[in-house]
Amino acid sequence: MAAQIIAGVMVVLGAFLGARMGLGAVARQILATLLALALATYLAPVVAKGLQAWLPYWLVWFSASLLLFFLTAIAAHRAMNLFGQGISFPRWFSRSGGAVLMGAVGALAAGLVLWIIQVSVSLNHIAAQTPLERPAGLYAWASKEVELLTRWSLRASGLSESVAASLGMVAAEPGFYGYQVVGIAVSPELRTLWQDPAAQTLLQQKAILPLIQLPSAQQLLNLPMVVHLQQALPVEAGQGQALIMAQLANLWGLQHKLLHDPEIKALLADGTLVERLAQQDLMGLFLNPHWRPLINRMQLLLSAEPSASHTTEGLDGRIPAPESVIPTT
Repeated sequence: MAAQIIAGVMVVLGAFLGARMGLGAVARQILATLLALALATYLAPVVAKGLQAWLPYWLVWFSASLLLFFLTAIAAHRAMNLFGQGISFPRWFSRSGGAVLMGAVGALAAGLVLWIIQVSVSLNHIAAQTPLERPAGLYAWASKEVELLTRWSLRASGLSESVAASLGMVAAEPGFYGYQVVGIAVSPELRTLWQDPAAQTLLQQKAILPLIQLPSAQQLLNLPMVVHLQQALPVEAGQGQALIMAQLANLWGLQHKLLHDPEIKALLADGTLVERLAQQDLMGLFLNPHWRPLINRMQLLLSAEPSASHTTEGLDGRIPAPESVIPTT
C-alpha cells in the first residue's frame, strides 16, 4: 500500500506541476535534460580516457559526467527557451499535454524513490540476517527501471553488453545480491570447503577444474545463493562455476598469506585488536597503537600480490579473471 501511495502522490504532483507549466515549458525542459544526459553519457568516457594517464579513470568519468550534464542542460534549456518562445498551443491542450508529460516524469521519479526504499530495507535484512524476498509489484517495476537505466548508461560508456547487463542486474537489486554474498560467506558449505584437505591443496594450486569436481565444492555450488549469483555474472553459462571457484582460490591464497605473515601475527598477539573488533568498539580499535601498523602491513602485502594464474585444463583454457570481466578503463 505504501508503494502505491508514494507512486500516486508523485504522479499527481507531477501532473499538477505540468498543467501549471504548460506543454511547451515541460517539453523544452525534458528535451534539454535528455540532450544533456545523452551528451554527458557519450562524452564523459572520451574525457576520462584522455586524462587517465594523470587521474583515475572512474573518478574523471564521474566528475565529467556531472559537469557535462549540468552545463549542457543549462545551455540547452536557455537555447530552447530562446527559440521556442513563438510556439504556442491552445490553453486546454497545453495544460493537458503538460500534465501527461510531467505525470510520466513523476512516475519515473517514483520508481527511483521506491528503489531507494527497497535498497534500504534489504540492507536492514542483511544486517539482521533475516530472510529477504525479491522485489514484487511496484518495487519490481522500480528495479526494472534502474536496471534499464544502468544498462543504457554503461553501454553508452563503452562497456560490453554482457558486462552492462550484469551490472544492471546488480544495480537493480543490490540488496538481494549482497544478501547472497553474505549468505555464502557464512554458509556451512563454505566452511566445509575451507576445511577439506583435498580442497585446500587444490585451492593453493589454483587448480580450478579438479576443485569444481570435489563433493565439498559441489555442495557449495549447488546452493540456491550461488545459483542466484551465477545468473548475474557476465560470463557464459558454463563458466560461472569456474569464475566463482577462481575467486575463492584467490581469496584462499590471500587469507593464507595474511594469516601466516609474521608481522601480522606479532601485531595480533596481545589480542587487544581482536577484542575491540569483537566488542564493535570502533573508537578503541582506531586508537589502538597496533591498528595503523596492521593496516599498513596488509596494504603492503595486498599491493605485492601478483596477478593470479589458474590451472584451467578441461575448460578450454578460459577462466575469466575479474579484470577481464569488468574492465578498469
